[in-house]
Amino acid sequence: MRTDLAIQSSPDTWDVIIPEHPTDLLQWASALAGDALVVCWLRNVCSVLELRSLESGELVRDIPLPGLGSVASFSGKGAVERHAKTLQQARRVVASARSTLCPVLF
Repeated sequence: MRTDLAIQSSPDTWDVIIPEHPTDLLQWASALAGDALVVCWLRNVCSVLELRSLESGELVRDIPLPGLGSVASFSGKGAVERHAKTLQQARRVVASARSTLCPVLF
């Protein structure tokens, strides 16, 4: 939802940026610099990240995660630009854990 906090208004007049999803639960959203909004959904008990337009709410692209799990937050200067490298490192850690620590659990 979007509204001008400087003006007192009714929720009926607020703009819907991201409509309610029929099955997924919106967990959080974080506005970034420019026209960027990172959105985290809960889908089948796992987090799903999306990059959306802050202005229109349109999906720009999915943000791939290294595997199943939960995402608690997304922050930092230039986070969108750096997320690919961070997720690659996380994928290596998860792959290592799968092969050496608990192969039965994964």
